[in-house]
Amino acid sequence: MTRHSKLAPVFFALAAVLLFSTGGLCIKWLPFSALHVAGLRSLIAAVFVGGYLARKHGLPTLSRVSRFGWFAALTYFAMITSYVFSMKLTTAVNAIFLQYTMPAWVLLGGALWLGERITAGRVVVVLLCLGGMILFFVEELQPAQWAGNLTALFSGFAFAALILTLRKVREHRPLDSVFLGNAIAGAVLIPLALVYSAEQFTMLASFPVLMTLLWLGVFQIGLAYLFYVAALQGLPAIEVAILSLIEPILNPLWVFWGMGETPGFWSILGGSIILISVMLRAFFAEKTEDDQ
Repeated sequence: MTRHSKLAPVFFALAAVLLFSTGGLCIKWLPFSALHVAGLRSLIAAVFVGGYLARKHGLPTLSRVSRFGWFAALTYFAMITSYVFSMKLTTAVNAIFLQYTMPAWVLLGGALWLGERITAGRVVVVLLCLGGMILFFVEELQPAQWAGNLTALFSGFAFAALILTLRKVREHRPLDSVFLGNAIAGAVLIPLALVYSAEQFTMLASFPVLMTLLWLGVFQIGLAYLFYVAALQGLPAIEVAILSLIEPILNPLWVFWGMGETPGFWSILGGSIILISVMLRAFFAEKTEDDQ
């Protein structure tokens, strides 16, 4: 893979991560429960991705989805659902931190399942980033609330499984799996939200609320996964997972910009370590046989 062809998927991954990172501010601002946000966001994303597939491939939008494609869809649903419930059962900081143990799972799973090499550079950058995340959240991590913490950890495992499977099916329309995952999430979570608190849906009449939900569905999830899939078609799963570690840095920065929540010294130090590690890895990674 040439330097130019390698940079293109790096920029796709960074574009996806930038869009992913706006979710914290939007979800924090919306007057819905996490369950309502997750269901509505997935429904809108399913419509957007389904429309993109219909325009690109014609109707019907779905090709013959393989068992791995269905597995990717189900891991997407598992990730979304477990993350929502972890946000309800533990602190937001714990949920984000534990979900982003994902690169460690991708490093191991990529070697065992996809044949991606465990290189010294990959191990070092994952360890540096995990250390940076500990510093980033050291002022707020809470060891209690074990049910929520275990759910968040499972969300990180499901996120890793999604990345690995999308990489596995990269030559067989992986966006079909993204569409199915969002459709399943919308179909399951919205009825649960209706049972939990149907009156919250009346807030959809608010234009700012509706526009924020559309942003989450169309851009923060829908368009972001178009970029993410493009990145996974050109980079090993572990490299995309490492680039994804920028998201937990950007997420609170958007909240700081939008709502004035100021990060502390350890957060700035930890975030700097992650950012420097990821950027150096993105542009100076060693060439391996799985870079294709």
